[in-house]
Amino acid sequence: MQIERAVKQSAARKTAKVLVKVVLLGLIASFWYAYVRRHWHDLRLSDWHLGWAAILLACLVTSLGYVLRGVLWSPLRYELIGQRMGLLEAFRVSALAWSGRYLPGKIWSLAGKAYLSANGKDQLAVNAVAVSVDILWFQVSGILLGGTVLLTCAELSAFLDHFGLPFVLVALGGLMACHPRIFCPLVNRILRQLRQPELPRRPRYGVMLLMLVSNMLTFTLWTGGWAIIAHAVCDVGLSAFPVLVGLFAVAWVCGFLAVFAPAGIGVRDAILALGLQGILALDPSNVVLLVVASRLLSTAVELVCLVLALVVPRIAGLLAPPQHDPGT
Repeated sequence: MQIERAVKQSAARKTAKVLVKVVLLGLIASFWYAYVRRHWHDLRLSDWHLGWAAILLACLVTSLGYVLRGVLWSPLRYELIGQRMGLLEAFRVSALAWSGRYLPGKIWSLAGKAYLSANGKDQLAVNAVAVSVDILWFQVSGILLGGTVLLTCAELSAFLDHFGLPFVLVALGGLMACHPRIFCPLVNRILRQLRQPELPRRPRYGVMLLMLVSNMLTFTLWTGGWAIIAHAVCDVGLSAFPVLVGLFAVAWVCGFLAVFAPAGIGVRDAILALGLQGILALDPSNVVLLVVASRLLSTAVELVCLVLALVVPRIAGLLAPPQHDPGT
């Protein structure tokens, strides 16, 4: 009787997992369709010609950013909680967790990454803390990169006189506050108040700074794919690339902080549109096209990463040689 019940529960869990995967893929596909349909009138009026070579190159560069973002979870998780994870497994976990951003509220993405990373319920809390540090560090990286680039651009030199020194002070203060000797005791005190296990180890500051630079490289690669589209569509030159990097990083962070906006829709797009029109002085038709292209490019790559995360382990399992029972 107990065996039959266990079999039924196992079958129910498998069915639930399949349904969750189908729902997530459906949400991303419907999100993409609704977004294109919303801007279809403006896209039809735009006079643009985009070759497949530019599209493929943009997807490749953007994908490199997602691969880097995914595999970085492995060394950062080890540095925070001392548990090893393979780079491919880290990418798989990250790719599955990214799909949670298309649900209202960013908690689904964070909770999913912590759940998939934990080896049992007793490890869930410490992995949740590690995920929180990871996403916080990523936001700090985006703010530092975007703010530094935008404030030092010639187009925004007037703003530098007013906000340059305050930004430098805030950036230095943020880097000091993120030192493990400062933020680890604060995090552990909060965990004690919540009656949760503390971080088992203190990360090295050099590794955290390396993660900071790597996160900035991720933003740069994401912007690189978008810049390829911008150059092919409206001949945006290489000199505008720093502005695009700063705009994209700031827009991405603001979109993530908009908790109830799935994948930052609306917020990120508005910031990109204002920056493209105000700083680069692009005409409205090209602004709409580039904003939509940025969204569709990232969604398409995330969808491919999600499919790979679901399919590759299954294919690897099928291709693996059968294991023989030594007792037979």
